[in-house]
Amino acid sequence: MLLGQARGAAISVSVLNDLDVYEYTALQIKKSVVGNGHAAKEQVQMMVKKLLDLPALTSKDSADALACAICHANISQALQNFNVGTRMKGGRFV
Repeated sequence: MLLGQARGAAISVSVLNDLDVYEYTALQIKKSVVGNGHAAKEQVQMMVKKLLDLPALTSKDSADALACAICHANISQALQNFNVGTRMKGGRFV
């Protein structure tokens, strides 16, 4: 319940300040970072370390946050390459 409240507050503040909000499923993030949507957390940690050339593994929570950023970078770049918008409306990119 607390996580849902924190998520709602973060989204509300972002929207009120005219910031874009992007959401990705765990499957999308894992597939973007590891290549397998059903990868284990340890695999995500290892790929984040390799992709970002980090000296050591990060915590699982840090790896998850960095994986979200990597996923967003990958998806937004791909959308630009295909000349597709990056804003969602009605569940579709516009």
